[in-house]
Amino acid sequence: MTDSPEVAPYPGERLLQFVRHRMTMSSPYQPLVIRALIESGGRCSADHLARTLLIADRFAVSRAKKILMRWPRRTLLKHGIAGYDRASREFVLPVSFRSDDERAAVVAECMAAIESWDGREARKVASRFFSVIERAGGRCEACGVLGSIRPLDVDHIVPQAKARSGKVRTALGELVDVDDERNLQALCTRCNRGKRDTSTFDFRPSSDHLADSIRLILGKAEAVGIDPVELLAAVTLEGPQKP
Repeated sequence: MTDSPEVAPYPGERLLQFVRHRMTMSSPYQPLVIRALIESGGRCSADHLARTLLIADRFAVSRAKKILMRWPRRTLLKHGIAGYDRASREFVLPVSFRSDDERAAVVAECMAAIESWDGREARKVASRFFSVIERAGGRCEACGVLGSIRPLDVDHIVPQAKARSGKVRTALGELVDVDDERNLQALCTRCNRGKRDTSTFDFRPSSDHLADSIRLILGKAEAVGIDPVELLAAVTLEGPQKP
């Protein structure tokens, strides 16, 4: 089945005119897909195209590179399995296989380990992700946009870069796993990209945040001539008391 009837062959000039004049974009996804399809001879799997979009996302690549340099690099270097050439910025696997079968066996074991992790951990990660989004009411905890309008990410309040042995200390002084729900918040993709890796700001609702918001509102009300006391009365469940 297809989403629409088969597209009839058309001249390259039509595609050129579309890209030049008719293509409107809120992201670079359309030209990325068109380019990938051309380079693949006109047909391409959804998985391949999805990987193309991820690779082109500089934010996603930067985040993946930080993970790569932090955990796999340190662990593989510690065990003497892989090296890193700082001059060329290349990872090196200085292994000498006795045969193609030995090489294939290592690859097969790596694939089995990946599949085993996916089966064991993927559900836990998905459950934790959903719990954070559910707790946030399906909204970005920084700007309030709905997840149906802009995709939501699960952000580490204390960044992974600050973790020591997989642990971080929260603003309340608790020592928790970096992936603990107490260190996670829901942010839309725009807010998450704007949040610096050094920032530990907690956007989740709290009494302190609420008090700050009330003080700000009352201050603005007073600035435009509205009595803060009357405003507070107006927002109570019973409303302002009338004589």
